[in-house]
Amino acid sequence: MGLAFPQLGINKRIIVIVHEVDEGVFDNYVVINPKIVSYSTEMIAAEAGEGCLSVNREVEGHVKRYARVTIEGFDEDGNKIRVRAREELSIAFQHEIDHLNGILFYDRIDKIY
Repeated sequence: MGLAFPQLGINKRIIVIVHEVDEGVFDNYVVINPKIVSYSTEMIAAEAGEGCLSVNREVEGHVKRYARVTIEGFDEDGNKIRVRAREELSIAFQHEIDHLNGILFYDRIDKIY
């Protein structure tokens, strides 16, 4: 669903997310210098837990994340963009932005959630 450039060994603050909005219909996001500029007070977690291409094993536990976030950054052409994301897409943005900050999902697992 997502990838951050540092996962490829490229030290750039860029994320790519492909989100399936309907069966076989996808929204693609490429965001340079993404920042979370607002978020909900409601917290959620991926029902099955989170996985990651950078982690080659299953890790049990849930990560509490904001249910809704607003992201600002730039597209590939340097235009400022703003994305409002909720639920699964919100989790994906937070997960990928964590990569840009050197954080893996298992660093955020809530042992009592």
